[in-house]
Amino acid sequence: MIQTERDYVKSLQFIIENYIPEISRPDVPQTLRGKRSIIFGNIEKIYEFHSLSFLSELEKCQTHPYAVCHAFLKH
Repeated sequence: MIQTERDYVKSLQFIIENYIPEISRPDVPQTLRGKRSIIFGNIEKIYEFHSLSFLSELEKCQTHPYAVCHAFLKH
């Protein structure tokens, strides 16, 4: 579960760093212009939560797997 969360955080970061800048380019197709929030929503906030809060909570549970439920209930 911890590795899956790490992979998820890396995937979100990749999208933020690579795809979001692309939609801001001047040569983006007309149908995509101004659609950043529709396509990507609040991905930065999701990334922030998972990278700064939830992942660290899960990592704390590495030696106590039954404590994972508390991380879910907390968030």
